[in-house]
Amino acid sequence: MSRNYLTTPFKTINHLIANHSLPQPLPISIMRKKQQTEYTDTTIQVDRPIQSVQVNQSEQPIQKNQNENKKEVIPVVIGLTTIPERIRKGKVQEAIISILNNSVKPLKIILTIPKQTLKGESYPINILEEDPLFKFPLIAIHYVEEDEGPILKINGMLNWLLKEENEMFRNNTHFMLMDDDVIYPPNILRLLWTQHRSFPNASLGFAGRNWVKNGQYLYFLRVQYPNQTHLSVNLLETFNLVIHPLNIFLNNFDNWKQLIDKCKKKCPDSIFTDDIVISLWCKKNGVPRLIIRGPKVGINDNGTPTLSSVNLKGRNNLVFKNIWNL
Repeated sequence: MSRNYLTTPFKTINHLIANHSLPQPLPISIMRKKQQTEYTDTTIQVDRPIQSVQVNQSEQPIQKNQNENKKEVIPVVIGLTTIPERIRKGKVQEAIISILNNSVKPLKIILTIPKQTLKGESYPINILEEDPLFKFPLIAIHYVEEDEGPILKINGMLNWLLKEENEMFRNNTHFMLMDDDVIYPPNILRLLWTQHRSFPNASLGFAGRNWVKNGQYLYFLRVQYPNQTHLSVNLLETFNLVIHPLNIFLNNFDNWKQLIDKCKKKCPDSIFTDDIVISLWCKKNGVPRLIIRGPKVGINDNGTPTLSSVNLKGRNNLVFKNIWNL
């Protein structure tokens, strides 16, 4: 059944500026048109921005939250990375705003940007420097030299945390990862953080996959039945938001990087399957991977390259078979 997961009017960057005294924006699109996109077993509706159109306030009402500055802060940083086209088309911006529209807020959102992509594409630095969203206090843009593929969402965040000036953020026990082509519902941060307290030593998410030995493929899983509270999975799916223990990555950063290199040598395609590599590291460190009941999310990848469509056509199965027992 089709459903629009933006259950309340989408707060614009103008609203964020009004509540946080940011500089006035360049013309930015908040007008949208409905599009349908398909992900695994569900069809959903998401909102896609139309570029360079000023919002008409009478047509697109904004719900202002008078207690915006009093939101509860959950003690996590959130890591993500992106590709140039999703910056130019405003898709990563829309993903970030959906997180900022949540009922609670993280300490920081770390957006890691390499000098160029694995394909040699340059990033639109002018947008990153001029778009007022990226001046928002909760957002830190972390520039690095080398693109590592989608796993840069975690490695860039860890690298940022290891910088001396960010030492205060290392005291947290957990971190979250998000994708750059997703519209997140406004309760998802609170729900994931609240549920994680019941499983403090686990990596936790809302969707995952288990390996079917007889069929030799990864099977997509969500918690669906009323009597289920959680399920154990081989790997967690970052697209639906995940939370991981910080210390197993940060305190063993060199060993973690060595595992990534081993995976690349064993199966070069692993550079594109960050969820498998991250879950493998959790397995090696005795961290359970669990999924809980939660909301589905809107995949906002129309018009931009989608890595997941390639992975779901067989790459995930290939990588899992080759590296899971390293």
